[in-house]
Amino acid sequence: GFAPSHFDARLKLLFSALFIPNAIYLSFFPLWLEGRGLTAVEISTLLTLPVFVRLLITPMVTQVADNARERADVLIVISGAAALIMGLFLIPAGYPVLLMLVMLLSAFWSPQVPIADSVVLSGVRRFGTDYASIRIWGSGLFLAVNIAAGIIIERTSPDWAVPMMVAGFLAIFAVSFATPRLGMKRQKSGGILSSWQILKQRRVVLILIATGLIQASHGLMYNFGSIYWKSLGVSAQQVGFLWAFPAFAEIVMFRLYSRLL
Repeated sequence: GFAPSHFDARLKLLFSALFIPNAIYLSFFPLWLEGRGLTAVEISTLLTLPVFVRLLITPMVTQVADNARERADVLIVISGAAALIMGLFLIPAGYPVLLMLVMLLSAFWSPQVPIADSVVLSGVRRFGTDYASIRIWGSGLFLAVNIAAGIIIERTSPDWAVPMMVAGFLAIFAVSFATPRLGMKRQKSGGILSSWQILKQRRVVLILIATGLIQASHGLMYNFGSIYWKSLGVSAQQVGFLWAFPAFAEIVMFRLYSRLL
């Protein structure tokens, strides 16, 4: 069949928006938490527990999206909820409330990229869309936002991290209305039970172990990289550049990927 009007352009716009709050969250949200007077243990717990929420909630939400009439509708709902929850961080609160908010945010934020990926991959199968040429826009915005946010926070304070994240989530919500509508997914989700059946395949288990190790290696840097660099006297602007560099490497990888494969 024919692709919806401006299919690739709309998805590039979506992926651009999706990585705006992610860039600020990784780079400057830990500094914002430190500014609230939280201890290292509290920061670590607050940034780690959402991972467990993601493990439980994301498969459920993505299954709903797989079986929905339009995956775009699910994305609109969860992106709107995430923007609303992020806005609550603007209200002064103690550690218990922040912990509850960040776990609630994770429940609505984590499924967003997988759902967007699902729409892109449907385009790959149906219309021959090039995944890398779309996904690279997310990396590009991640890079640009890190640099811009670093400059802003250097001239103001880490307190601006949350307002900028709110703006990012509102951008996702606005752009989600332009997500291409492809109708019901052709291959229905088998749900969590079928996922357990997949674990019987040895190669899949090895891939999951390798992926888990890669993600685990990110953990310490995600939680304390910015705080550690600041303790060494690195400016907020330089922190933004340090976080932007891996995104640049990712862009190079995607360019090579599309040519080699």
